Amino acid sequence: MKKNPSISIGIPSRSPNPKLKDLLKSISKQTVKPNEVIILFDQIDNFDFPQELNVKYDKCVQNVAGKRNELINRASSEFLLLIDDDNLLPQQDRLEKLLSFYFEIKKVTSKPIIIAPFSRHQEKWKIQTAGLKFNYLFSKMYYIKTPAQRFSKARALGGIALFGKTNDFKLAKYDSSIGFLREDVDFDRSFIDNGGELYTINLPILHRERDKTRAEQGWYWNFKTLIKKIKNRNQFVKKHATQYEKLQFYLIGYRFMPLGAIIKLFITIIWQKLPKK
Repeated sequence: MKKNPSISIGIPSRSPNPKLKDLLKSISKQTVKPNEVIILFDQIDNFDFPQELNVKYDKCVQNVAGKRNELINRASSEFLLLIDDDNLLPQQDRLEKLLSFYFEIKKVTSKPIIIAPFSRHQEKWKIQTAGLKFNYLFSKMYYIKTPAQRFSKARALGGIALFGKTNDFKLAKYDSSIGFLREDVDFDRSFIDNGGELYTINLPILHRERDKTRAEQGWYWNFKTLIKKIKNRNQFVKKHATQYEKLQFYLIGYRFMPLGAIIKLFITIIWQKLPKK
């Protein structure tokens, strides 16, 4: 392991917010200091950040997929941590341990790799995700809730936090046409298709997801979003599924997906009308 490898941290964000400031504060306390922190905002007002960090921020009106591509292109360090602005590095050794896990995994593979810590909900402390998997038969994405004992190979990581060499991230590209609906899983599978490997590691970070509206607490926010999700899943299968997985999806999963989506939309509408506690 190199003594002082250079690290860039890339953060897509809508606008400066208290959770982002907490994330930056947790980054400033790391035992391994990043060389730069790059933040791309939809809009920028007043923004204060820890002066001990080399923060570079800019306005970027692209969606989250476009922002992540731009962050990868702008990163100038050997390593890159892509992390959403509603997360927190709970201990001061998170960057140090990400590097340690990276070099440990590189001892067992010569391929380009991207690794991901698992996320815990800050308040409930339950595990939110330790990777993802897609069930083609039922056209459903599942969150894996059990972290690896040390590390394990994965087929999808999600987009909460990804770490690897900056040049390796360029094996794939986030698809801006998918936007915020599974653009992260599409990137993961493109990375694998282009010769890379994904790993989940037994290292927690805290996810501090913002409060959601009633519609967001349901499955679908509106009919437009429902249709977008159906199209994105179909696009994902066309790009990444094996012939056997496509057979499962188009014989069963795809046929029942519109019906299931309509049922979920109906439940969402009912959920919105329920009295708030």
